[in-house]
Amino acid sequence: MKGIRQPTLADMVLAMDPKYSAIDQKWCHKSLDQLRTAHKFVLDTQAATYLGEMIHDHPRIIADAQDFAIRPFDLMWVEMPFPPFYYAVSNQRTDPTGDQTVGYLFVGPTVKVASLSYSTAHGRFVSWFNPIEYVLHRPMSLEEEVRLSTTMKTSRLGLDLWFWGETADNFIPKNCVNGRLVMELESEEWDKVGLRSLRANHTVQIAPTRHPGNSPNPEVTMNGSGGELRNIIAILLFLNRTADVQYVRDVGIGQTIINRKPKPMLPHKVITLKLNPLPRLATLVAGSGIRRRLHDVRGHYCHDKRARAGCQHGTQTFGDWGEWWVEYEPLRWECSECKGHRWWRHEHHRGNSDNGVIKEQVYAVTK
Repeated sequence: MKGIRQPTLADMVLAMDPKYSAIDQKWCHKSLDQLRTAHKFVLDTQAATYLGEMIHDHPRIIADAQDFAIRPFDLMWVEMPFPPFYYAVSNQRTDPTGDQTVGYLFVGPTVKVASLSYSTAHGRFVSWFNPIEYVLHRPMSLEEEVRLSTTMKTSRLGLDLWFWGETADNFIPKNCVNGRLVMELESEEWDKVGLRSLRANHTVQIAPTRHPGNSPNPEVTMNGSGGELRNIIAILLFLNRTADVQYVRDVGIGQTIINRKPKPMLPHKVITLKLNPLPRLATLVAGSGIRRRLHDVRGHYCHDKRARAGCQHGTQTFGDWGEWWVEYEPLRWECSECKGHRWWRHEHHRGNSDNGVIKEQVYAVTK
């Protein structure tokens, strides 16, 4: 019915019973506790489509800009409708029984993935965490890569194709039918650096199972999680890069029926974009504005007066940006031309509590 709030994927995951999961129970309960307290964001259909178009049109930006994929909050959940996103990425329709919604739980550098998909065993759509989790900005050692390749029964090149999903084709020559043929080509004929960039910068690990040695089916796991690492990096870039054109709507608490039982629905924020951000996604933007009440501020990029007033190099694409800006300290950069400075400001509180407090978990304003 129009006007009735529907449960989010987060609501549905929290309503599931961990005892039915093949993943270790302690891992499940800990993940649910983290999900309950996380800052929650929901991309609407339009935003999910724009994100998919960004991945389709600018895969090289994702490869080049991974250092800027910084989470706005240390504990954060982002979900989105999957069919419009997937169509924008691949120009293909999803299977009606496949994923309908996907969500990403950011716990520090670790990212856990959940989805709403059809279960033939239950005869209905179910939601739960996937067994694969990612650790951002921690490169795998050679031993870890080999171990993961062995577990997933694929080559290290196969891992690259898995991480990039459909977008891997952008790094491989058009005359290359599959990944095995790449090795027969001269190195300059394909973008080896771009293709390997995800594997070179992040770690992939498998969640512990309830029964040691009972690892998930490699073929099923890879088919169901292709491109997830790419999506995670793109989401962080997307949230940071569109902060000033986002319309964020708060949705409060509610109640619904899930699996024939009354369940609470937690508050979250719905992100809608005021305009098409694609023309500007290849440029850097500053952070969000200031509100007067005491409130949480998402992590964002900052510029000094010189960079804001006179530096033209910050308007270049990420690839060109790296030619001008030098990182002289972790997360601090200086332009070699105008000497302007740019830095990343972590999440913090801002405002005056005398004017009220905006509590992110309940979204209420109190005096």
